[in-house]
Amino acid sequence: MTPYGYSTDKPSNEEEMMRYSEIAVNAIKSVRNTTYNYGPVFTTIYPASSISVDWVRGKENILLAYTVELPDKGEHGFITPRTEIKPIGYETWQGIKQLLMTYGDDKRLLRTQEIIIV
Repeated sequence: MTPYGYSTDKPSNEEEMMRYSEIAVNAIKSVRNTTYNYGPVFTTIYPASSISVDWVRGKENILLAYTVELPDKGEHGFITPRTEIKPIGYETWQGIKQLLMTYGDDKRLLRTQEIIIV
């Protein structure tokens, strides 16, 4: 999900962020058919203050800032079963990787064997 959680204000590059969100969500879905919603935290799940994605976008001015919620919708009391940890990690990585690879292609960034996430 994208900023913001505290407000319905939109980042200046909301369209770009939504495009890459869709790419990541589609890549995740292609692994195990897990469906993620995407969009601003405030309108996608609920208003939330003091969340890291807002701080990263606002204070640090990082243009592509996202937060990911685990896919459990309360079925397990928001406690991920051990058997789901690796599959969720794998599918999430596929989404992150596809987002970054597409972004790199779009911006004509140099390719390396490493992707660093801060």
